[in-house]
Amino acid sequence: IGLKVNPGYTVKREWNYTIENDTLETAVLSGTDEMNVALGYALGVSIQPTNFFRIAGDISKTNHSSNEFTFASQDSTHRGWADQFIVSLGIEFKPLPWLSLLGGYRSMPETFIPDGAAITERGPAENSFSAGASIKILEGYLDVAYENRSLKYYDQYFSNTNYVLNSIENISVGYRYIF
Repeated sequence: IGLKVNPGYTVKREWNYTIENDTLETAVLSGTDEMNVALGYALGVSIQPTNFFRIAGDISKTNHSSNEFTFASQDSTHRGWADQFIVSLGIEFKPLPWLSLLGGYRSMPETFIPDGAAITERGPAENSFSAGASIKILEGYLDVAYENRSLKYYDQYFSNTNYVLNSIENISVGYRYIF
């Protein structure tokens, strides 16, 4: 069992840019924007009922709707962020002493709320499915993993499809040396 607390923190962004109008007059604008991010926490549990099987899960919550924003200039388009509640599950099967097969799922809501969304308390959820293997080689482990992430949500400004789809596939390869 594990508990993680992320204390609130502040993010600052300093910016400057030059604008030019139709009569070629220019103006230089600059400023500093700040965002105070709210406290977040996570709770995780891992259970290993046998030597060859393990299941783990965790939940994470950050109240992003409590974030405070300070802008150097007026921003009429800014909208607050939505709270984020992440759920993750994973399994490990160890059929041989030198081989682990892994699988996982994660649902991670975005912090934005799309225009025209029916549910305005939380953002659309990105779903992630992963599979991998860990193979003992020499004094360490070769880790190979595949992840498929998908985010799909309604967006009233798309003229033909009315939804946005973002799909990402990752392949990770690494070697862990054990001292």
